[in-house]
This record gives sequence, structure tokens and C-alpha cells, in this order.
Amino acid sequence: MYIDDKESRRRQKEAQDARNNRAEIVKALSQGQISRRDLVRWGIFTAGGLLACKNGLSPYAQSAFATVPTGTPRSPLFGATKFSQPVHRLDVQQPIPLTRNAQGHAVFPSTSAEPNAKKHSYHTDYNAYTGQSANPFRNPITGRGPMEGRPPGDFFAHQRWDEFFPKAGYVLSMGQCDSDTYYHPRMPHQDANSVWSFGRGRFARGKAIPPLIKGRYGEPILTRIYNNLPVDRSKNNGFGRNEISTHFHNAHNGAESDGASNAFHFPGTFYDYVWSTTLARRDKINKLATDRRASGPNGSGGLNLVAGDFRELQGSMWFHDHRFFFTAENVYKGNFGAINYYSGPDRGHEELDDGVNLRLPSGKLLDYGNVDFDVNLIVHDCAFNPQGQLFFDIFDSDGFVGDIICVNNTYAPFFEVLPRKYRFRLLNACMSRFIKLVLADSAGKAVPFQFIANDGNLVVNPLSLQALDEQGTGERYDIVVDFSKFKIGSKIRMLNLLKQTNGRMPDKTLTIAEATKGIADDPGAGAFMEF
Repeated sequence: MYIDDKESRRRQKEAQDARNNRAEIVKALSQGQISRRDLVRWGIFTAGGLLACKNGLSPYAQSAFATVPTGTPRSPLFGATKFSQPVHRLDVQQPIPLTRNAQGHAVFPSTSAEPNAKKHSYHTDYNAYTGQSANPFRNPITGRGPMEGRPPGDFFAHQRWDEFFPKAGYVLSMGQCDSDTYYHPRMPHQDANSVWSFGRGRFARGKAIPPLIKGRYGEPILTRIYNNLPVDRSKNNGFGRNEISTHFHNAHNGAESDGASNAFHFPGTFYDYVWSTTLARRDKINKLATDRRASGPNGSGGLNLVAGDFRELQGSMWFHDHRFFFTAENVYKGNFGAINYYSGPDRGHEELDDGVNLRLPSGKLLDYGNVDFDVNLIVHDCAFNPQGQLFFDIFDSDGFVGDIICVNNTYAPFFEVLPRKYRFRLLNACMSRFIKLVLADSAGKAVPFQFIANDGNLVVNPLSLQALDEQGTGERYDIVVDFSKFKIGSKIRMLNLLKQTNGRMPDKTLTIAEATKGIADDPGAGAFMEF
């Protein structure tokens, strides 16, 4: 898909023109000017929903200057080199304690100026208001409709509100990125609407550093997400839709809080999601909550016991946009974050020995949720236009693979580690790219590690591996790496061994030597992080 920078000017221009044509269609789709049905009718999409293989449009159509595909120009790096900037650690969110008032609403502290969270949405309050002043329940940005994006009625009321009354609150906003947002200091800062990301609080702007929420079993969470995106759909730098719906991937939550793809809300509104932090099969197994392994940290060295099957404890989780037809674009644009669930066995405290805690690498200063040596690494691929702005290519029906691999929205970073054990929570947040990760020393030899969890659940026993299995979009793998075996100053690199030249599936698995050398037609294979 990606052509070499050494190709002729004519081939470079042909590839760029085709990409510009694709970008115009993506832009028109994102702004609602055309529909996918229009594209099929015009012969641009096939009946199967794939991009038609036409010269001047598809990167896979034969070039006018060679008997090879047209291809796509590589992203400009503006002098940025690999392993020349530290990785961003995720932005740890601080919980806000919630209390219950006489009406049964969840009350934020008065200093937060946040309206109460309720079992039912604010639609009823908006419609019933008869005062003389401006309706206090209206959307403050548009002046129309209620301030809450959750639909009205029992269908979207929070299920089992009394049983799982939220104890911890989080307030996030999805909006334009800040002016100093970049993927590498040598690369251009991103325009406000190139990246849409999370910020803390109601009006914050993000810096493309994904948030991290630290939940614990026995403490239901209410997460309020404001939509602070531009009201005008056309202000999106060519892709992405300004309507959002947040899906907590793989979690056990009620349907109203699961980010249904059509339950999106509009700029100026918020949506309250209740995450119950419950264990699966709680009505069948350990119903009386007597098993100490089915538990969460209580904050004081003890445990809060919960009903359910301890084998279903979840750990490394994530949330992302779920907007119908625009999930890929919105997630790619920055609408994603991580959630770590902490439990009795997976407490995030490596020294506390209570007969339940597995004492996994983490730290010891906090009662739970230490992240000194417990590190979330979100791997995702990107592409940039000639001006260095984030660019979404092709269509999500074909599948998009970028030529730049980032970790936590940082281009090919390094991470300084101590000579000790670390836990890494690895998430594949690419749109269509599969990855197969391996660690290699300076001699190109695989570094062994312990595999401890996948997709949120701990394995029965750690597995000693030298490479991970293929990891698809949204999959999580947790590993423990022991750096004490290496001399001070040693460098270990993480590589992707999969060559993938289209969005449908990988082409082949490379050897460490092949990946280290690099693959001409897939810049996304090879080393992308250094320890």
C-alpha cells in the first residue's frame, strides 16, 4: 500500500492525487453530504461495501506508470527519528466521591458544580419546566433540547440503580485537542480538529494522551462524558463525526450504559454511564459473597467481598467511541481510553501479602492501583498528510492500516526502566492492523517474558513465551518482563512481526531479523518502541 519515498515524482503525485480523492469522499460522508448508498449507486463502492479498484481512487489499482499498484505516499516525519522521545504515560483520572440524596440521586460535591446524576435522564425535567427564566435543563451550547444526551424513559433508565448505586464519579470531556498536541516534538502540532481527545472535567481540552480510570470491584462507577465537539459537522478536518457514544469494551454493564451505537449524543450534552463493576454469574456462583478471591480492595489494606465467580475477574479494559458508521474514524481521531479493574488477586500492590493478592509488579505506595511498574501501552497505527496532520485513509469497509506505529499517541517512543520486573498491559487500538509483538535485545535475540492475562482475564498459570500470538483490534495481552537480567544501559526493543499491506488481513509473519531490517511496503512492521 505505501510506496517508497524514492519513487518518481509522477508516481508520488499519482498516489497523492488518489489519496486526495479518497479523502474527499470520506469528508463528504462524515459531513452527511452523501451516503454509502450513493457510493454504491455511483460504482465507487462495490455491493459488498468495498472500495472499487479504480485508478485515481484505489491504492490497489494499477498505476498508470508501472505494472504495480498505485499505492499511497508515506507519512512525512519532518526529521523525527525513532526512540528519540519518552512515551506518554496515561492520564490517571481522580475519582470524585458521590453521595445519595433524599430523592435517590447521585450528588457530586458542590465544588464541582455538576448537576446530580439520576436513574432517569433530564428529558422529563426539561419538558416539564414551566418557569419564567431560561430553562435550566436545556443544552447550554445549542439552546435546544435537554442538557443530557441519554434518551428519556425506562428503556434508558439505569438498571438496578439502587443495587449498584455509584460510589465513584468521573467527569470527562471529548473535544478539540489543545494547541500543543503533537506525536513527536519534530512533527507539526495538530490542528484543533485533527485530533479529538479526552480532557479532565467539563470544559477541558485534551492533548491526545489517553485517560486511565482505575476501578475496583465493589465500587460502582458513574462516568459523565461531555460532548464538547464543534456543533458544525464540517469542522472535522476531513473525517470524524461530532456525535459520540461511549462503549466500555467487554464489561458487564447494563444496556443503557453500554454505548449502543445509535445512542449517540450531540455537542453541548453529557451522558451518564453507570459501570457496576460486577462479577459474571453473581446470581449463580458465590451468591453470598464468601469467597475472598471474589473481592476488591477497600482502600485500607482489606477487601470488599462481592458476589460472583472469581474466575471472571477482569483487569485490563478499555473504552472507545461506538457511533454508528463512524466508530473507526472517531476512535482513530482519539476517542479512546483505558480502564484497569483492581481486585483481591489483582490488587496493584506488589508487597501486600494477604493470602489472596498475587503481588504482580506494580508498586507499593498506594493501597491499590499502583502504576509505577504496571504500565498501559496502547499500540495504534496512524497516517499523516503532507502538512503533518492526522489523516484517515480509504474507508473502514476496506480497512485502514497506517504507516506510523504509535504507543499512547507517541511516535516510536522509548521508556526508561529499572532492572526489575514490569507488567505491561498491551492493547491493540489499530483500526484494522493485526500485530504480533516480540521483545528483542541488541543482538536480535528474543527476550522471554511471562504471559499473564488476555482480554481482561488472568490465565490460570503464567506462560513463558518469546513472542505473543496475533493480536486483533481491541484485544489485550498482559505480560511481565524481567529487566534485571540485563546490564544497565542495555536496550530492548519491541517489534511487530506482522507484515500487513491492506486492511483485511496480515500477509505473513516475519522473523526478528526481517522485521529489524524493515519491510519496504509495510513501514508498520518492525521495531516501534525501545526500553
